[in-house]
Amino acid sequence: MKQPSDAYREGYEKGKAGNLAGHVSEAIFSLMKDDPGGYYAAGYRDGAAGKKFHVPSPASPSPQVVPPIQISDTERAWFRLCDDSEFIPTATAREHWERLKNTGANPTVYMIGLHPFYELSCPHCGATGHYKGRILGRVRHPECGFTWYVRPPHYIRKQLAAAFHSGVRLGGSAKDEAARKGDRVGGWMQGFLVFYFVAAFRLVFAIIVLIPIQTAVSLGQQKSAALKSNSQ
Repeated sequence: MKQPSDAYREGYEKGKAGNLAGHVSEAIFSLMKDDPGGYYAAGYRDGAAGKKFHVPSPASPSPQVVPPIQISDTERAWFRLCDDSEFIPTATAREHWERLKNTGANPTVYMIGLHPFYELSCPHCGATGHYKGRILGRVRHPECGFTWYVRPPHYIRKQLAAAFHSGVRLGGSAKDEAARKGDRVGGWMQGFLVFYFVAAFRLVFAIIVLIPIQTAVSLGQQKSAALKSNSQ
C-alpha cells in the first residue's frame, strides 16, 4: 500500500500536468481507483488548482451514525398496498392520497408507491385504476381475470422514467461514495458522469431492444383481438 505522501504526490503531479480532457478522464478513472484516505484525490485537486504542495494530516473520522428512516403508519399502509396489489382502483388510490395529505406525508411517497403501475382502464370490463406492470408492460385485472399488454406509448413513457431513475440512483451512489472519501467537489462530477452514462445506456437498451419487442407484442395482441371480434 502506498504511503499517504506518495499517493498525494502522484495525484498532485497528475493534476498539475493535466488539462480539461485529462480532468474529465481522471474523474471517470477515479471511480475505479482504490484511494484509501483520499490522498490521491486531494493531491489531484490541489495540483489542478495550482495550490501549494501540502499533504493533509491523517485524521481519524468519527463514525457517522445514519438515523433510520422513519415512516408513518399511513405511509407504511400505502407501501404495503402497492407491494401486495396487482390492481388499485382509482377510488382507493384517491382515498390513500387524501390520508397522506391529511397526515402531512411527503407527496413523493404517493408517486414512489405507484412507480411500477400504469393508470389504465381494463379493456374487458372497463375498471379504471392503477395496474402493476410486469415484463414488457404485461398487466392483469384480478377481478375479471383479463390480461393484456399496455399500448406502446404507455410503455415508452415508463421506460423513459426508468432510465432517468436508474441514472439518478447510481449517480447519487457514486457521489456519496466520493464524498465519504473526502472528495466532495469531484463527487459531483463523478455523480454526473455516472448518471449520464447509466441513463444513456438504459435508454439505448430500451430503444433498441425492449420497446421494439413490446411494440410487436402489443400490436400483435390488438390485431388478434380485432380478428376475434370480427369473427364473432
